[in-house]
Amino acid sequence: MYEFLSRGAIVSDDPRAVIWHRGKYAELLTRHHDDVKRVLPNGLRGLRSLAPYLLERIADASTLRVAWDDLARRGGPAPGPNGRCYTDYSSAEVWGLCRCLAQALRAGKYGPGPEQLAWIEKSSGNGTRPLVLQNIQDRVVQRGIYLILNRLLDSLFGSHSLGFRENRGPLHALALAEHLTCVQKRFVWLTADIKDAFQHVPLSRLLQVVEKLLPDTRLLDLLERVLPGYELPGLRQGGSLSPLMLNLYLHWHCDHAWQRDHPGTPLIRFADDLLGLCRTPEEAANARVRLEHYLVPAGFTLKPAQKPISALEAGGTADWLGFAISKPGRGLAAGITARAWKSLEQQLALAHSKANAQSRAIEITKQWLIQRSPCYRWSDRDEVCEMVVTLAKKYAFAEVPASGKLKRYWKGAADRCRSARCCRWGSRPGSPARH
Repeated sequence: MYEFLSRGAIVSDDPRAVIWHRGKYAELLTRHHDDVKRVLPNGLRGLRSLAPYLLERIADASTLRVAWDDLARRGGPAPGPNGRCYTDYSSAEVWGLCRCLAQALRAGKYGPGPEQLAWIEKSSGNGTRPLVLQNIQDRVVQRGIYLILNRLLDSLFGSHSLGFRENRGPLHALALAEHLTCVQKRFVWLTADIKDAFQHVPLSRLLQVVEKLLPDTRLLDLLERVLPGYELPGLRQGGSLSPLMLNLYLHWHCDHAWQRDHPGTPLIRFADDLLGLCRTPEEAANARVRLEHYLVPAGFTLKPAQKPISALEAGGTADWLGFAISKPGRGLAAGITARAWKSLEQQLALAHSKANAQSRAIEITKQWLIQRSPCYRWSDRDEVCEMVVTLAKKYAFAEVPASGKLKRYWKGAADRCRSARCCRWGSRPGSPARH
């Protein structure tokens, strides 16, 4: 014990050692991640072995302070129903709040406070979606649970699940889809979208899944209190923990079942957006039926789509993740959809309600162009950049760089994206992928 306390290192395999050291508060999370790495080679047995220790790690002021810092930096400045923001608290007050929350969590007395429900327009422009705002302390608790559970549960997810995961995004999903499509000659795409996925997760069944993986009564009791919202059924949309729980539930009832029963047909899932890669329209139609066979009993329905099946080699175009995918030659081409433009407009409109609105607007336009990197080669670059500038000026953001500068930035992002894809899949830079 003395060696551990003096050197700040875990010298035994005892999971309790993770919370013994009282050095820098962020080190607790590092030790937790090291402990997770230690048990992962043992598979499900390893995950279950840590279950009795997870609540103590969540209910530690150091974990909650890391969660606070993370949210204050990246979580947005919007206040909760009590009107308090992160900037309203001094460092001493933050520590005091974290210690109170930790004590309540350990005693089993924590319960979420009131929440505020807002409806915001979807990026597609078709309807609205709910966004739940909680008080700061409730967001911190959810984030603390996420920080402890994420590495454990994420290890279960397959390589074809890319939404709501660290270091994975739409560009990774598109690159994987292109690689599998061209290598396996699967040029018929089935696109599907789960309707209101968060609201249709049955929490009792979700907790049954968690219990099978992390059997600990105190952890399950905490999740049973934290996960439900007051206004809507299912998972609270807008909470830090909800995306991880949605991924877990869909992994259990969709991804894992699909891989088990149809290992020869790739299915890529980005959050609630699904892509089945097929060789014929008949195979794609059957794949949609099989998807519903898994999803409907789990509580989900697929949105009706005007064109769910696209035969790319026959001149069809698939709309997936804001990209219009076609096949003009050997490889695939990506275009910018109306949905993507709508998303940019929404982000610029919301930027006025944020701190440092001008700087945020510049960052929004740059990030939007980065996400459209696959479209650079196939787009009228001057026209796209002019439209971005025009849209920014519409919302009084004259500080956005001129179209020529945006074009150079977009080209650099496209070059980096192409190089990264070539390194991963083995294609030559500056040329279509080899298939």
